[in-house]
Amino acid sequence: MIESSRMLAPAGICHIGHIEQVVGRRVRVIGRLFAQDIHQQTVVLTSLTKNDASITVSVRLIYPFEASHGSLYEVIGEIVSSGVTPSLQAHTWRCMDGLDWTMYHKAVEMRREYLERREESVDPPANSGVG
Repeated sequence: MIESSRMLAPAGICHIGHIEQVVGRRVRVIGRLFAQDIHQQTVVLTSLTKNDASITVSVRLIYPFEASHGSLYEVIGEIVSSGVTPSLQAHTWRCMDGLDWTMYHKAVEMRREYLERREESVDPPANSGVG
């Protein structure tokens, strides 16, 4: 049986443009494959939104793997800061071609709203007027 203290924290869903805010955390990112460097074992994923953000993803832990330029991929891994820009150390990688991006985005927003409401109900404000 696996002890819960040894399990990895769940990966939060993160947009490529907001990577700087989550350095050191596990995240789930979806992006289009823009470039691949087989010598450095890295790829570049671009954002699906209109902000043209991108992130370098180290795939050395999952190498060799198959990837097609322009395809949609989901990566789960850890954001590491090695130099000026943070990068993503991939732990898993899967093709998401055929994903309905609009529905996925709506589902992510609904999940965020639910988690925020749940957190608020668990942690009532310190100034609740009781006393």
